Amino acid sequence: MRPAAIFPGCLVTARFPEYERSARTVLTALGYQLENLDETVCCGSNVWESVDGEQWLPAAVNLARAEQQGVNLITLCGSCTNMLTRARQALEQEQIKVQVNQQLRSIGLQYQNGTNVGHVTEVMWHRLEKLREICTFPSKQPVWPTYPCQLRKPEGISDIEDTAAPHIMADILRAVGAHVVQHSAQTDCCGATMALHDPEMAYTMARDKLAASAADELLVTACGNCQLALSRWQPLTTKERPDLRREVSFITDVVAQAIDGAVIPDIKGHQLPKKSILPSASPEECLKCGSCKTVCPAEQKGIASIPSLQMGEEGNPWACTACLECTTSCPQGIDVYQNGVRMRLDREPQSNYQKAYQNILLHGTVFPLADLREFRQEEGLPPLRFGNLTKIKDKKPIT
Repeated sequence: MRPAAIFPGCLVTARFPEYERSARTVLTALGYQLENLDETVCCGSNVWESVDGEQWLPAAVNLARAEQQGVNLITLCGSCTNMLTRARQALEQEQIKVQVNQQLRSIGLQYQNGTNVGHVTEVMWHRLEKLREICTFPSKQPVWPTYPCQLRKPEGISDIEDTAAPHIMADILRAVGAHVVQHSAQTDCCGATMALHDPEMAYTMARDKLAASAADELLVTACGNCQLALSRWQPLTTKERPDLRREVSFITDVVAQAIDGAVIPDIKGHQLPKKSILPSASPEECLKCGSCKTVCPAEQKGIASIPSLQMGEEGNPWACTACLECTTSCPQGIDVYQNGVRMRLDREPQSNYQKAYQNILLHGTVFPLADLREFRQEEGLPPLRFGNLTKIKDKKPIT
């Protein structure tokens, strides 16, 4: 069995070490041989591709390092899962792989499509029977899962088959004895990414999601962005509405509390999606049907965003939550979101995106920590080193 390494991502590393810690507990109990990544960089998320035309480069660095180390990657973040999986499929195209490998050679790397990627919920979901055997849920508190947007879309990005009504997290929680409450809002975007453009709108979206739950329900997340918006922002989002304050936990925290320590061998690997997750239709094939506008969270709040631009109307490509609803809803198969991201490249980068891009370029992470080694040691986590991308970029950081 090929060993695996946790790819924690920027946000989880800097803000939510408890998520990685509980994920390690669960994965170890499920029989995974966990190794530590020698070095990592940010996956790129929506930041890199919004400022730099070489959209696959950061993800390719991580995939190549994992391949060189001989490990598969287990992700904790929806954005990381999405970007790494899309990059992995893009790198199957020989032209893209050759171009990227030319840059990777400058830091002694080559990628040959030998790294599998899977989110921690997918790993647990494939072992439901074993979870039932080793877990006894210690609480009768009702829980409701909130699904990361980028773990569901586009279809095929993960093992979630029903993107409109997913059940993978509910299945896991039921397997450990939890009383799962279903909400229509479980797939609503938390709004975290919108904070880069419009913090107040992001807070509104997070508040709306909190309002959909009952006071005695535990909200369960599987992504750092969701946890940030629904938990860490509560001092801001519930300041005028203290009745909306809720308890929020990562799904691995819930599962880890119920594990009795049994070990399970023979974990299956995660394969490439059977269908393309990189829509190939041209933006010019747009029917102007308005499906993308109908489902866009920003458009629903009265903000002209990427769907408006796709329709040939005025809009702001930065006013986006990166939820990918627009791409998923398009009957023509147009990647509406990526079309909007490309429009950003022709505009002056917004300051928050610009700063995040520079941090990735220079420090390998959106959230550089000067005391990362000490921080992880205090949290009981293994060392993690972030590299940078300056050696393989032929241009200076944007100023």
